[in-house]
Amino acid sequence: MLQKKDCNGDAGSSSDPRAQNSFWKKVWSQEIPQKLIFFNWRAIHNSRPCKANLLKRKIVSDDACPICIVNSENLIHVVWSCPGAQKVWKKVRFMEVFKGLQLSTYGDFFEAATNYLSTFEMRLFVYMLELMER
Repeated sequence: MLQKKDCNGDAGSSSDPRAQNSFWKKVWSQEIPQKLIFFNWRAIHNSRPCKANLLKRKIVSDDACPICIVNSENLIHVVWSCPGAQKVWKKVRFMEVFKGLQLSTYGDFFEAATNYLSTFEMRLFVYMLELMER
């Protein structure tokens, strides 16, 4: 969930259970195939097999993004901050609402999408995320 960072740069956890319930209702009530709902759930919980997660489990020897080779390949990098991902999103007009947002996790990205996108845009957004992550 979108959170403010404290002076140390650490994100606090939301103490309002209603806000968390609302967020999870949005995740589970998407009008998309069940496999994409589970994709989102796993992505929000950082359990997708990106190179950063594989490095933590000692499955790969480095976590460099194969597209830009500069940054660590974590999920938010794959679907948002990588120059390759940005090329895709620049072609999608409704993604302009994300300009200027600080998105540090997939959960932040998904929560922003649920707040700013229409139902149709949200469906398209989720399909694109799943394709980009492959």
